[in-house]
Amino acid sequence: ELNKLCNSPPRSPYPSGADIGPYKIDWLTALGRGSYGIVYKGTNLETNGSIAIKRTKPPADLMQKIIDEIQIMKTLNNPGHVNIIKYIADYEQDLDGGKTGRSQIFIVTELCTKGTLEEYAKMFTLKKEHIFHISRQLAGALSYLHNLKPHHIVHRDVKPENILITYEN
Repeated sequence: ELNKLCNSPPRSPYPSGADIGPYKIDWLTALGRGSYGIVYKGTNLETNGSIAIKRTKPPADLMQKIIDEIQIMKTLNNPGHVNIIKYIADYEQDLDGGKTGRSQIFIVTELCTKGTLEEYAKMFTLKKEHIFHISRQLAGALSYLHNLKPHHIVHRDVKPENILITYEN
C-alpha cells in the first residue's frame, strides 16, 4: 500500500519545489530519466540531507508493476545489502481529484552522488583495479538478490546506466 498524500491537489513542477511528506523536490535538478519517470534531487526537511526522488505517472496498466517494485525495494531495505540502493519512502498523489483515477508516485531513495557507471566511465579512465572493484561489488549485489529466501530476485536490466556510483573508491 502506497502512502497517500491526503486531500492534496496536484503540485506544479516548477522552481519553487514541492513538499512531498517531509521531503522537498528541487524541480530544477533532474538527475536522470528512465522509462518510468524522472529522478530529481531533493532534501529531507527533517535532517537537511540530500536524497533522490523519482516521480512517475504510470498508466493504469503499469501501476501494479510500480507497486510491486516498491514492495521489493522495501523488502531489500531490511537488512539490505551495502551495494543496493536504500529505499526511504513512497507517496501516491491523485492527479485530478479522482475524476480519472490517474495518479503520480514519488519514490524517495538515498542519493548516489557520483551518477551512473555509464557517466563515470565517460569522465574517468577506469583502470583494471577499478573495473575489478566495481565488478566484484556488482556480483555481490546480484548474488544477494539471487539468493534471497523465500523469493529470489532477478534484476533483468543490469546495464551501466542502471548502476549508480556513490563515492570515488
